[in-house]
Amino acid sequence: MSDEIYEKLIYGGQPHFSIAEVSPEMKEQTIVINGVSKSFAMTGWRLGYLACPENVAKAIASFQSHSTSNVNTMTQYATVAAFEGDKQPMLDMVKAFGERRKKMLEILDGMKELGLDYVKPEGAFYVMLLCDNLYGKSYKGKKISGSMDVADMLLQYKKVAITPGICFGDDDAVRLSYALSTADMTEGLEKIAEFARECE
Repeated sequence: MSDEIYEKLIYGGQPHFSIAEVSPEMKEQTIVINGVSKSFAMTGWRLGYLACPENVAKAIASFQSHSTSNVNTMTQYATVAAFEGDKQPMLDMVKAFGERRKKMLEILDGMKELGLDYVKPEGAFYVMLLCDNLYGKSYKGKKISGSMDVADMLLQYKKVAITPGICFGDDDAVRLSYALSTADMTEGLEKIAEFARECE
């Protein structure tokens, strides 16, 4: 199963590549899943789709028809319009994400001296910020033991919302998003740096 929901949100000139392209044999063994929420900024419309061998698609359709209702009519028409319409808004969105990504990485480079590093993303709109150097330190008298503590403390004391890395199986990091305004993103990053400086 290949989740390709971010196929249009790739940076640095990297092309999208699906494992189904490896060979005809691999194509017959692959279920590609996708949707419109990321590439067309239709988060909340809840329309997904897949590509797979016909017999697999029939089995999935049979299960789906007994487990949930169909996508509403308005979303179906909106999705057709997204696929058939002008792609410039999508290209503009990807460009804006690319610019925010660049800005975020520049700011994060300046935070390495605080013991914070990151994994450079090549796609989507997230950065995994490595914060394990803060573990064992304290903030406002509370010991930092993992990514959940970092997320909780940033939300409580700095009003910055991030996602603990433990949700993705990596407790050494937290996930930051650049799917927001540059001003809000910059303010949030400044508060994260302030938090790191105040840890003892």
